[in-house]
Amino acid sequence: EDTFPDRRALLEEHRDEVLERIAELQRDLQALTDKINLYQELAQEHAHRH
Repeated sequence: EDTFPDRRALLEEHRDEVLERIAELQRDLQALTDKINLYQELAQEHAHRH
């Protein structure tokens, strides 16, 4: 029982690291989505000109 606070602290630290990785992946996903949308728009503009 006396190790509960230490174990909890380790779990909280790990949770914080996981949350940061999730945030990083969400930023990466948004960047990819933005690039995909850009290329889709460029392709549509190109198709309308030809």
